[in-house]
Amino acid sequence: MLSHVVVGHLETINKNARQQVLEQFERIANFSGSEEPGVLRYAITVPRDETDETTIYAIEEYKDQKVSDDHIASSPVQSLISMFGSQPTVLTTPPKVYQLEYTSETHQFTRPRVSTRSNPFIVFATATQPSRGSTAEVTDVWAKVVEKAEAHEPNTLLYALVRDKENQNQIGTIEAYADEAAFEEHCKSPEVEGLVARNKQIGGEMGFVALKLVTGWLSR
Repeated sequence: MLSHVVVGHLETINKNARQQVLEQFERIANFSGSEEPGVLRYAITVPRDETDETTIYAIEEYKDQKVSDDHIASSPVQSLISMFGSQPTVLTTPPKVYQLEYTSETHQFTRPRVSTRSNPFIVFATATQPSRGSTAEVTDVWAKVVEKAEAHEPNTLLYALVRDKENQNQIGTIEAYADEAAFEEHCKSPEVEGLVARNKQIGGEMGFVALKLVTGWLSR
């Protein structure tokens, strides 16, 4: 059974508000790390762009839907939700939550040493296609990128091709690299260049954000 993947995108009102939210997330990560073995990935990140002082991305993976539901019901998560309710100005808009799943068990890999990197170069990418047919085509092309990275890019530490459960025309990736140089090397591969070119030909839109880990983990 494929696990349940969630990416949360939060925009806080200012830098101080972001720090307040990050402290809540750190409590959640500590709780999940010790009490919730079914939480397979819980990485709280912020953009590497230092001019962005208000954005948070939470990259989460759960063994199944029940683990996800139990996590949401836990005391630390409920405390965060209560804070949002009691301090509605902390966030500029409600969190955007991507409900995701792997496109295939073979379209993802995690190298064990990703858990030992103190500052992995993390990427969350999205691609929106004009039709379900074009989405399937781009998924097939992107799968080749995953295969190449797993076989020939030892410093690509995590690569997961995912699709949005609520928007059939949107796919994306969760990626992690040993450092920025490894990411740049990955982007130069013929497979990535071919993916970008094909996506452009069929009228798709692609974007990504480079992230750094604040608290939590990318792999157990």
